Parts: sequence; C-alpha cells; structure tokens
Amino acid sequence: MEWTRFSGHVISVLKGASHAQILYFLSCGLCEQMVDLNWREKDDLDRGRRTDSLTTKERVSLRRLCRDNKKLKMKRATLAKATTFFAGETETLPESSRS
Repeated sequence: MEWTRFSGHVISVLKGASHAQILYFLSCGLCEQMVDLNWREKDDLDRGRRTDSLTTKERVSLRRLCRDNKKLKMKRATLAKATTFFAGETETLPESSRS
C-alpha cells in the first residue's frame, strides 16, 4: 500500500480513537508522525476544513524554501569573502600589470 493511502487509512482508523487508544497505538510501534496527537487538526487543515494554519504540503514547501534560502545565504557570504579577497589581491599588482 502506498504511503498516502496508508496514512489516509491510519487517519480514518484514528478518527474514532480515544486518547488512550492513540497512546496504545504508539506503544505498539506505530510511527509517531502518524499518531501525532494533533493529527485531527492537521487532517482538517489538509482537507480544507480549517484555514488557521499551514497544510502539510505548505509546511514541507516552507521547510524546503527555508533550507534553500539558508544555502543561498551561505553561498552569497562565501562569494562576498572571495570578492573581497581577490579585490585586495588586484590592488597589490604592479602598475604595469593592470589593464
């Protein structure tokens, strides 16, 4: 069974589960993400019944964008340091070598 169908099945089973049953499922080794105690709110967000927070897709996308942004900032900082270094190097060249 593919992951999305499995997670949908788990959510449908958990909809009728009590807090104690959810804790039991956790103790049996079910994935903690699947038995997150806020799963009802997340499911409602993903299905469009609530709009007060980000959907799962939006959270994944936001995490990816933040990670990409961090990488780009690091690359920019490295390039700025390299530019400063090479700019200092060109100032020490003899006058006849510059064009």
